[in-house]
Amino acid sequence: MEQSCFEFLTKFAPDFIAKMEWDCVERAEMAESANYMLEAFGVLSVRAGLDVKSGEWNELLRTCVRLRNHAVHRVPLETAAIRERLQAAVRLAVVLGDYARADELETLLGTFNNRVSREQLKKQGLMWDFQEQYDDIERQRRELDIKEEEMRADMRNRQAQAKARASDRLRLDLEENYAGIGRVTTHTEAARRNEEAARRNEEAARRNEEEARRNEEAARRNEKVRQMKEQLCMEKDRCDLQINEQEEEDKSKEQPEGQMLEEQKEQELPQGQEQPESQMLKEQKEQELPQEQELSKNKKRKQKKRKLAQIQAQLQRQDEPTDDRHVAVEDGSSMQDEGQAAKEAEADDTETPPQAAKWENYVDNIDLRSPHAERQPLTAESHSHSTEAGPTGVVLRTGRFAMLPIHQDNTTEQPQPHAEPPTLDAEEPSVQSNPLPNESTPSEKAEARPEEKPEEKPEEKPQPKGFLARWGFPFL
Repeated sequence: MEQSCFEFLTKFAPDFIAKMEWDCVERAEMAESANYMLEAFGVLSVRAGLDVKSGEWNELLRTCVRLRNHAVHRVPLETAAIRERLQAAVRLAVVLGDYARADELETLLGTFNNRVSREQLKKQGLMWDFQEQYDDIERQRRELDIKEEEMRADMRNRQAQAKARASDRLRLDLEENYAGIGRVTTHTEAARRNEEAARRNEEAARRNEEEARRNEEAARRNEKVRQMKEQLCMEKDRCDLQINEQEEEDKSKEQPEGQMLEEQKEQELPQGQEQPESQMLKEQKEQELPQEQELSKNKKRKQKKRKLAQIQAQLQRQDEPTDDRHVAVEDGSSMQDEGQAAKEAEADDTETPPQAAKWENYVDNIDLRSPHAERQPLTAESHSHSTEAGPTGVVLRTGRFAMLPIHQDNTTEQPQPHAEPPTLDAEEPSVQSNPLPNESTPSEKAEARPEEKPEEKPEEKPQPKGFLARWGFPFL
């Protein structure tokens, strides 16, 4: 606007420019130019041919001057005031004939209007969001108000019901008391109840103490058992150590005797003649061989005696058998293992040959099918089918029970005299729990056949050898 006014005055009022000595636009002031143009409107309208009235001219110039002052001093204005002054500036440029600057001001006015419209739309959107949130808050407020009213109404109803119930209870209590039905708790009863509660608490504490004492006793018993086990283990280790030391002492005692024999043999050799090394070693081995055999025999004999003593002690502790037909030893897997160990020990013992051994020395009980009641010791009584042929079942001291086969004297074939006796490693005969077929007594047979006439006795034949003699019992 300053440039438009300066160019208009330079063209149509050069004497004023010369008087003010404005040689450039920067020196021209909008306020002084507008005042001169207001005073010289008539002259300037004739010279320039202005198509505007004096009132509009005055309003345009004053508006432009205010716009310039607000722009220089950065005064905040409303949107409508800025739009109005920009429109006045565009109209002034058109009146002065500066169409180029009028176009620029028109473009600026359009940009301003677009910017303002966009901001108004954003503001409108914010207002809509705000209104929506506000409406939601209002709705929640109304719901909360309704809920508050319901809670207040519910509280009033509950209070009324509680009052009614309290009144009813009070009325019933009064009626019972007046009728003599009610019962008033006295201080004596309260004290009694307190004493009972204290007594129950004491009993509970006493039970807890007893339980704790029982737990302590159990812990002490467990500790004693553990100590006893440890002592037993230590004693066992000590016994094993003593046995090993005894064996070493026996070996050390026998070793000097062998050395003495060697020295005597060396002295018997003629002087100047040395024994070959191979011959010496051979003689030394021959001397040591019987000693080792003797040691092994002694060791096996001790083990055998120890195991047999243990088995006999265990058999004595067991209850007597309840079945009077046979005697069986049942002590679980431990007895079987000990019996097997004893059997192996007896099998390894080679001092007594099998032919010289007697079966009575290896038998604890003989099953002779005694007719006595249960739990009564058996004796050497004969039964229906055994005479001199020997017993039908034996229990070895090794813990094994054997049922021997039955041989009738008329049908049994006598074995060869040189037959090899069976060993203990053979399959053991199974225990027969069923009665034997020929177990009926002679009286029963006579009753069963009363009509039979006695037959003539046949000639007596020599009876065969007993069963044990025929088979070379014991089976060792």
